[in-house]
Amino acid sequence: MVSTCTALSTAPDADSHHADYQKVDQLLDAADQSVRQSFENAAELAADRHMAAVANLIATWTINSARDLAWNNCLLLWAMRDDPIARGLFLDTLATSTALASQMLLVAV
Repeated sequence: MVSTCTALSTAPDADSHHADYQKVDQLLDAADQSVRQSFENAAELAADRHMAAVANLIATWTINSARDLAWNNCLLLWAMRDDPIARGLFLDTLATSTALASQMLLVAV
């Protein structure tokens, strides 16, 4: 996003960039259930139909929260685009946090 904004001589908080970004949330919300169900077998589909409202709420919240976090990270990277040390430290921390979160997702329950 920082590279794109720089190349287009704009900023993430200019114009309708954030509103356009949030429109994707609406598209993801609308497509989530059908995409998820396309990967399910018959037993999973039956359970999904029974729990569809709860599953949609959780999935949508997770996707939208992750996208909100990504937008905030974009704004932070934009603010520190001229400070290579701060940018490097932030990107290292972001990479470590992402690795930890990914590992937690892979833990069997």
